[in-house]
Amino acid sequence: MMLPSGNDAAIAISEVIGLLSFLKSKNKNVDPYAPDWFRPYTNKNYSYIFIGMMNERCQRIGTLDTKFFNSHGNDSYDQLKNISTCNEIARISSEFMSYPKLKDIVKTTHYGPY
Repeated sequence: MMLPSGNDAAIAISEVIGLLSFLKSKNKNVDPYAPDWFRPYTNKNYSYIFIGMMNERCQRIGTLDTKFFNSHGNDSYDQLKNISTCNEIARISSEFMSYPKLKDIVKTTHYGPY
């Protein structure tokens, strides 16, 4: 995560994106703002779909030595560790910064309740 947060935020985001990707692959349309749309899917870990998406994106941009095993980057919780090289992290960062909204998030110096 680019702003201070717990790993739980990264995991929650990866689970929702993974679930939405799963549903899209099954041609199921859901209203993500409806409060109960996700109930049938709550007992699965969809973050692995998101992690797979991260790894596929790394392959597409040519970072072949990078492999993610979790969405939060904290390896102390997992037996399998995220791996990469300095050059590949630079390439991933360059790709990341090509998105204006993400670039704005990186520039954020503080946050709080509005």
